[in-house]
This record gives sequence, structure tokens and C-alpha cells, in this order.
Amino acid sequence: MFDVFIGSVFTYGCPIWGFTKSKDIERVQLKFCKSILGVKQTTSNAAVYGELGRFPLFKNRLVANLKYWLKLTTTENIILNTLYKSMINDDKHGMNNWVTSIKQVLNEYGFKYVWLQPETVNHKHFIELFKQRMSDCYVQQWRADIESNGVLNGLYMHIKSKFEIEFHLENILSRKWRVMLAKLRISSHCLRIETGRYGRDRPYRSCTLCSMELEDEYHFIIKCPLYQNIRNNT
Repeated sequence: MFDVFIGSVFTYGCPIWGFTKSKDIERVQLKFCKSILGVKQTTSNAAVYGELGRFPLFKNRLVANLKYWLKLTTTENIILNTLYKSMINDDKHGMNNWVTSIKQVLNEYGFKYVWLQPETVNHKHFIELFKQRMSDCYVQQWRADIESNGVLNGLYMHIKSKFEIEFHLENILSRKWRVMLAKLRISSHCLRIETGRYGRDRPYRSCTLCSMELEDEYHFIIKCPLYQNIRNNT
């Protein structure tokens, strides 16, 4: 629903302007995704994208730009053809314009040969290949962000093996339990490991109920003696 009713509006006309990161647009998607998960707005963006298996909208805009460029390379419209050749000529003389951005995108993702000889490329096959390359690059960066994030490099890094929508989001019917599980998975909860993050050093964020040790997800689920009866009944 988001892609159909909101995403389509945000990407309208993007073959003209869509090379920018447009953080305000991405912020709307992130706010929506965090609402779906029921987590705090301060929750890590990388974790939110990972739980839902969603990519930034920037990916869709780049694909739309490339599709339009491929169309221009074969167009029989005299006006468009003339304008395109003019931009190519300006680019060759060092002037940055729309086709310069196209060339930079293709070079960035390893498709320089497509820029040099677009007429030899199967358009449909190339677009699918480009989408996959973009996805692979994003997932690689996403993993690096998870590993370098002090909040996520504990539990989440060990339980999140694939960049895809999580099983519980599609198979647990109760929103209450989906939200609780999502909060626990991506550290958007009220355990001391998080609430004490800015108040005390990590070793001193002990459990307020049993005062035995650090109150992290492992302690809460497995060890805290005050929840033992609940564990025995489940």
C-alpha cells in the first residue's frame, strides 16, 4: 500500500530529478516502517530496513533514471534525440548535466561498458542485472552498518542472517506480540542495556529486579530468576 499510494507520488518525475538522496523522502518511509514495527522513532534505521527487507526509495529512483536513459538512446523523437546528443556533447566538453549523472551511476556500479555501448545491451536484462547489483551493494553496506553499530552488534547481529522480511511479521497475527518481538530483536525496548546507555557505563547497567548482572536480552529471556515461573509455564 505504501509503494502504491505514497511511494509512487514521491517518485513522480524522478527521471528528471531522482539522482539526489532526498533524505526527507526517505524519512517518510522510515517513519512508516517504524510505525509498522511499533518501535521508537529513534530505533536504528539499518535494523528497521533489515526487519522488513526493504530498501531505501533511492534505489527505485535510480532504476527509473536508467530506464529513461535507455529509452533516450533509442528514441526516434527528433526533439528528444537532439537534446540528448546536445547533453552528450556538453558532457564531453566537461559540462556536468543529466547524462553526466547517468555516467557516474553506471561507473559506480561497474557498468561502464553499458555507457560506452548502450546499443549492444539487452535493456530488460541490464535493468534486472543493475537492480541485483544495487541490492548486493546495499546489503553489503547494511551488514557493515550492523557490525559497527554499538546497539546492534550484539543480539541482532547474531540472529539476523539474511536481509529479508522476518517470518514473525507475516505469521504472527497478533500485533501486540509482533511489536514485542520486534522491539526485543532490534533493541527498541526498556531493558537497562538500552535505558542506561547514556547514563552509565555498560558494566553498571545491572538488572533493577534482581541486581545480579547486566540486564540485556539474554539475561531477560534466559537468566533473570524473577521470570522463572513464566518460563516454566511456556
